Amino acid sequence: MGSSNPKERKEAAHEIGSTFSILENKEQAWKDLLALLKDQDSDVQMRAADVLGSSFQYLTEKDQASKDLLALTKDEHSYVRMRAADTLSSAFQYLTDEDQAWKDLLSLTKDEHSDVRMRAADVLGSSFQYLTDKDQASKNLLALTKDGISDVRVSANHSLGKISVYRATNAENEDLLQKELKNAIGFFEKSAQESTWFNPAEFEIV
Repeated sequence: MGSSNPKERKEAAHEIGSTFSILENKEQAWKDLLALLKDQDSDVQMRAADVLGSSFQYLTEKDQASKDLLALTKDEHSYVRMRAADTLSSAFQYLTDEDQAWKDLLSLTKDEHSDVRMRAADVLGSSFQYLTDKDQASKNLLALTKDGISDVRVSANHSLGKISVYRATNAENEDLLQKELKNAIGFFEKSAQESTWFNPAEFEIV
């Protein structure tokens, strides 16, 4: 990991990600990935964050990995925070400090950059079953459906649709099941109608 070439360091991160699950020396791979997460080049950091998400379940040092990932949610560069939010989506269930992760995720929903808010909205939907405060998650998403940026509203409505499907599958009676399915269709339709180029709800409403 000592290369002075950012491109080579990005390629090194990619190599770790593509082989991590089968590596015998995961401890050394983790040390190398940790160094890349703290790289001075933001592109290298983002690539390392991607690898962290896909490899999180195989890590032996999940506590340190959790801390390093959550640190990236506060990075000065919005595109690093955005990528950290993406990583939370795949890693949330494995994090060792879910309370702090939850607080950081809520902060991302209020980020000054719309791309970060959009990704955070996605995470609330994809990680809903693991969240400690599901009611607050729904409230934050409802607030994001009124965001000034359409892509954020699209993601928020799509996540609310996914949450309604989740609640429907866990409904205790037929009335609640039908109510949540109706809610899901409504949110997916709003997401589709709002979308100009990006339509995450297309599959669900076909």
